[in-house]
Amino acid sequence: MDIERLCEKFQLTENERSILYYIEQSRDKEKLGIREVAQKNYASPSSVVAMCKKMGLSGYSELLYYMIGAKNLTFSLQQNKVIEQYGNQFRELLRKHKESRIMILSSGMSTHIANYMSDSLNLNGFRATSTSHLQLLRPTNCENSFIWFVSNSGETKRLVE
Repeated sequence: MDIERLCEKFQLTENERSILYYIEQSRDKEKLGIREVAQKNYASPSSVVAMCKKMGLSGYSELLYYMIGAKNLTFSLQQNKVIEQYGNQFRELLRKHKESRIMILSSGMSTHIANYMSDSLNLNGFRATSTSHLQLLRPTNCENSFIWFVSNSGETKRLVE
């Protein structure tokens, strides 16, 4: 995880930066509790949670998951031949919905991917928005809309709803 890039993106303070580095350096500990992290960085547990929220995460547990638990997760489009399998179908869907409004729904760390997808689609002439607000799914807003859901786990409670 590129901590410096995260600090720039979310405009984290020096103390928040030190918290991220501490977690990164302590990744081999069996239990890395929020109180220990806060104490070692002269912060309070609530300020650690506030930093997580600032980064678009649900809380400390999700931060640990992405910094420690998900470290060994890798994905390569070339290895899995995803583009060969689904590329033509995806292109056809995009052609079909060229005039539709594309709504990309996500939450947590998936929001970064959804934002990137939305920006990329907009640069290529599509009308796309990225949001976590499910209120936009009212029947009056869904007319002529193509809705995408982005989720790392596929089990995000709000998106499943």
